[in-house]
Amino acid sequence: MAAVYLDENVSVAVAPLLRERGHWAETTQALMHRRATDDAQLLLAATNGWVLLTHDVEDYLLLHGAWRRWSRAWSVSPDHAGIVVIPQPRSPVEIASQVVAFLAHRPSLTNQLWHWQPRAGWVDRS
Repeated sequence: MAAVYLDENVSVAVAPLLRERGHWAETTQALMHRRATDDAQLLLAATNGWVLLTHDVEDYLLLHGAWRRWSRAWSVSPDHAGIVVIPQPRSPVEIASQVVAFLAHRPSLTNQLWHWQPRAGWVDRS
């Protein structure tokens, strides 16, 4: 089971659906981290070993690349637990179902960014 941290743009209704399926899930709202920047969200997730779930593909593609290139300069672990991007609009049930099915087939997402694309399925954008 995975520990999943929901970015502020992902519906809070997704978290209990992930928990019902055996995953640990937390939201930016519950942690009072709602107005944090995307880089701060990624740092929080990485520091705690949580997979980050978001809708922001472009922002996190940039951050993921920067993380991998510059982590040594930041004096932080070069690893993050993974980034999962699923586009909007999707219902919370659909998002949770897609994420649970995806996580069941990926034992580790360390330093990876995966993006759900309706026509192609899950695409590794690492």
